[in-house]
Amino acid sequence: MAPPRDDIPDFELIRRMADQKADFAQAREAWARFYVRHHGFLLRRCETNHAYVLGMPGVEEVVQDTFMKVFDGASTFNCADVCEPSVQISKSRGWLVRISENIIRDRFRRQPEVCTVDEDELAVRGGTPRISRVAVSSQ
Repeated sequence: MAPPRDDIPDFELIRRMADQKADFAQAREAWARFYVRHHGFLLRRCETNHAYVLGMPGVEEVVQDTFMKVFDGASTFNCADVCEPSVQISKSRGWLVRISENIIRDRFRRQPEVCTVDEDELAVRGGTPRISRVAVSSQ
């Protein structure tokens, strides 16, 4: 999906999202434009960095969750700086990446700890892992 051709800078879109209590329809429209503008970037970034662990369904879920957090947390973004649209895009994308990384960290925080041992180390342990959750790798 090609980004819409508009002259609304990212910071203005974020300001409109942050003002959702005053004008929810305008906030949703701003979010939709922001989503279309940055979705491809964030999807590629998350796919490149995390698909090997999360798989594509997990990556897509992280991207969707990121954009939902953007809408809910738009008021926390500092868009008071006066800067060129290209700089605004860079700052907005940095914010998106930071949110997505936090979402991924939160997901792994909820996972049980796993200790990976190779088959030789498992044999040294007598074939019985001392840790209740052990993943065996054959390297």
